[in-house]
Amino acid sequence: MGRENKKEAVALLHRTTILQAAEALFAEKGYERTGIDDISARAAYSRRSVYAYFESKQDILHHIIEKGLLCLRDDIEEALAQHSGFRDRYKAICDAMVKYHRECPFSMESVNRARADELDAPHPSAAVRRILALGTAVNGLLVRFVRDGQAEGKVRQDIRPEMTVYVLWSGISALLQLFRTKGGYIAGQLSLPEEACLACGFGQMVDGITEGSSKHEAE
Repeated sequence: MGRENKKEAVALLHRTTILQAAEALFAEKGYERTGIDDISARAAYSRRSVYAYFESKQDILHHIIEKGLLCLRDDIEEALAQHSGFRDRYKAICDAMVKYHRECPFSMESVNRARADELDAPHPSAAVRRILALGTAVNGLLVRFVRDGQAEGKVRQDIRPEMTVYVLWSGISALLQLFRTKGGYIAGQLSLPEEACLACGFGQMVDGITEGSSKHEAE
């Protein structure tokens, strides 16, 4: 490994350590109540070291969002590449969303909270531009999935794929958030494991866009 590559590998390790500490703190205390001093203490770095790798707390947040979206994009790409049946692909996409929610909760929460004025800011930072590009890429993959379903005769022809993606995203996100706080209670009420309850909810969502009366037939 060359000197420059070794230097970059060390820098990546430091950035990753700081991001992991910040993400844990944001989840525990909330973004507003977490300061750079908290992050530096949790990561075991000085304030100066934290600022050597990130411009600000907001810059750290943007990198956390970007990291989560990058993983989600890759997982959805893999889901679409490895599965052929419409419902198999849908299940794999839902699995990717579950993973995103569980492993990158603050990224998902921040994406869902983003306001229109933040998305349309006239001079976004480089990190924000990367986040927007990743969001566009994820939406594009999901729109392609819906359009492929229409071409296969599995998805209703009267729906707009772009709007359908927003509806499915919001529904899946809301269900995952519900199960984060009430999953055990719901599972007890239904006498089912939490994973089975989630699968049932995901199935009911996709039933609203599929063709035919027998929507649970095998692919």
